[in-house]
Amino acid sequence: DDETSKLKGLELMGDDYITKPFNSRLLLAKIANILQLNQIRSQANKSPNTQQKDRQNYLQLLAVLKINRHLSEKFRLFVPEQFLSRIAPQGLDSIQLGEATEEELTVLFCDIRGFTAIAESQNARDTFKWLNSFFQQMSACISAHQGFIDKFLGDAIMAVFDKHKCHSFNALKAAVMMQENLKEFNANYEKYNLIEPVKIGIGIHTGIGVIGTLGSEKRMDSTVIGDVVNTASRLENLTKTYGCSIIVSEPVISEIERCKNNCQTGEYIEDKCSIINKEEYSDTQLQNNNNLYSEKIYYRRIDKVTLRGKQKAINIYELLGTENNIIEAEKISNLSIFKKGIKGWQEGKFAAALEYFQQVTRQNYTDSIASLYVERCLEKLGLA
Repeated sequence: DDETSKLKGLELMGDDYITKPFNSRLLLAKIANILQLNQIRSQANKSPNTQQKDRQNYLQLLAVLKINRHLSEKFRLFVPEQFLSRIAPQGLDSIQLGEATEEELTVLFCDIRGFTAIAESQNARDTFKWLNSFFQQMSACISAHQGFIDKFLGDAIMAVFDKHKCHSFNALKAAVMMQENLKEFNANYEKYNLIEPVKIGIGIHTGIGVIGTLGSEKRMDSTVIGDVVNTASRLENLTKTYGCSIIVSEPVISEIERCKNNCQTGEYIEDKCSIINKEEYSDTQLQNNNNLYSEKIYYRRIDKVTLRGKQKAINIYELLGTENNIIEAEKISNLSIFKKGIKGWQEGKFAAALEYFQQVTRQNYTDSIASLYVERCLEKLGLA
């Protein structure tokens, strides 16, 4: 511990010293300090070339991260986020063929009427232009009501609604908005070299579907499959038969009625991940949720049919609009008369039903469904 020994150690380039008997904590602290000092020296002694190389590596890493982020954003244009959350929960590298989940959801099919004839009447570039503009408007309606597009099928759209237990409510409101946005699109149909305004049919069904990846190891696609998809497609096709714009199934109507009842009683808010007790929500949050799903929906039962490929008949309904967005005002105005006609038809009172349906057609001669029942009643009465 003498001064001569200390000076000799420093002259030999020692960074520090310690004398006996030494404290173990002090020894460890001095060793850690010397190691850190040595690391600082090493960094300072790096050659300019090494420093430049390290900076280049860092910039390259940033560029790779930027490219990956950009590719991920572009990838989401082809595969919706709702799919990725299911098929790639650990990132894009985790996507595997056959990854799938089964759940209740609502599927919407939208198809353009007479598209083949339209495409034949103009060149392909014009068709491409107005079709993209049309899809843009329809897509905005779907996204606005928490849905996502599964795929574009030529001139058709298949959309899926999976948010909350009231996904059928979201699908109905999206369908009504699509009809309204179609009016805006048709206001300028001539600029797309279209001969007449575009018309669409929409079918909606609620049921169990499987969301996942389908295909092969070399080429796969994300999609929804199941009876819910087939039924929604067949309902859309029935809009041609009945001459109306939107047809929905009984499970859709049942769910929106249940959803409205839950909102009115304030029982709970449920989504596919959890059930949240209402005490966990503020009064404002509960009120906003209630307002979202308490809007009145106008619809009418139009028939009971056995869809192609099915054995069991189901009730089908025509959607007429919502409280804030009415698309069939005349049909809503005589809704009570139409319902009396349907009741008479179901009970086999064809003469009374005929009178009600004729009354509807006198008030609204464009009501093709009422006209259809007039013909049916006349046949039953032997007057056709």
